[in-house]
Formats: sequence, C-alpha cells, structure tokens
Amino acid sequence: SPQAAFEPGVATLIDFRVVASSGCRPGPVFIYVLPWSRTEALVELVSLHPVDPEPLLQEYLRQIHGITHFQIHNREAGISPMTEQPFARQQGTRVRRIGIPAGRLKASTGYAVTRIIEDCEAIVHSLVENGHPFAAPGDSRFFQFLDAILLEVWKAEPERIPDIFAAMFSLNEPDVILHFLDERASLGQILGMIATLPVAPFLRALARYLGRRIGLLAAPIDAQP
Repeated sequence: SPQAAFEPGVATLIDFRVVASSGCRPGPVFIYVLPWSRTEALVELVSLHPVDPEPLLQEYLRQIHGITHFQIHNREAGISPMTEQPFARQQGTRVRRIGIPAGRLKASTGYAVTRIIEDCEAIVHSLVENGHPFAAPGDSRFFQFLDAILLEVWKAEPERIPDIFAAMFSLNEPDVILHFLDERASLGQILGMIATLPVAPFLRALARYLGRRIGLLAAPIDAQP
C-alpha cells in the first residue's frame, strides 16, 4: 500500500471485524495480518464457508486500516480438513505419512506447526531406535473429544464463535492457550480455561455429540450373506 498503515512487529490474529455470509446463514470469518513493513503485509482471510475473499479483504483493509489503494503481489488459497475423523499415519508397509495427511492438523483450530515438528522428531527417533519410521505416540482421546465438541459448536452455532474466542484469549494467560493448542495443558489448566467460556453452546454441543454417538451405537447393522 502507498499508505503507511501497518505496524511492523505487531501481528493481528483472529480478527472477527469482517462480515460475511454463506447463503442465508452467517458464518465465522476472521483475518490475520502479519506486517513486513509499514506498507507491506500478509493478510489472510479464514472462513469455514465458501466466500469471495477479495471484496471482504478490501472492505476490511478500508474500514480497519484506512487503506483505500493497495496492490496484491501474490495470492494463495487452501482447504484445511478440520474433522474429528482419524488419519492413519502409515499407508501400506513402506509409506509413512507426514503433515496434514498424517492428521497433524489440530481438528478444531487448524493449528499444525508444532504438531508437525513433533511428528518429524518422532520419525527420527523411530528410525534410530527401531530402524523404521512408523513408531509414533498416539493422539490423546481426551483432546480429540474436546476438538469434537468445539467443531460441533462451529457447525451448529457459528455466530457464537467470536464471543468464545474473545473469552478464551482475553481471560486466559497466553502460555495456557499455547499449551492447550499444543495439547500439553494440564487438567487444571483445561478446566480453568473451560470455566472462562460461555457454557450454554458447549452443553448443547455435548448433547448433540452424545446423541449422535448413541444413535450410531443403536443403529442396526444389516447382515450380509
């Protein structure tokens, strides 16, 4: 931008001050701004629903940063599989999956960097100790359960997500949040964080999640000849 609109060294994370809709239903959309200089920045829009990003980015830059003219040097786009479904780390007898195909993206947040680094370290350790890359610690079922509940809120009540994230980041210490994202938080830290969040949407999500699981257990299985 020809305007000095950014503050180098200060990143903006999960900024919900942008409005979008998917069909007739509003969906959560947020922005990251990572400045390189006073006039250059990486601006990323994240949405759980298909949107046309450039009009939203233009409106965001105009309203929040006062930028009326800018030039886009590069564009990129991608889709993150935010799902509670398991990903196998081994494919056949000779292939060890890594990164997102190995399920290293955290289902509820898209957080992946440290999880990928730790998985690479596990591969090296397995090669040294076992002569193959396939030994890896299993994922925490408890954190998978927490991911599933938050995904249920994302799906059924997306309009509540800004308030939930605002409470999480404003009422908890940064180290606790990072420990939670890394799945290293203690039970006490997790319970303390949960106590700062709105209760009702999570109770409704838990009821839907348990109802779906009970329904799957009760569903008859057709016998095949």
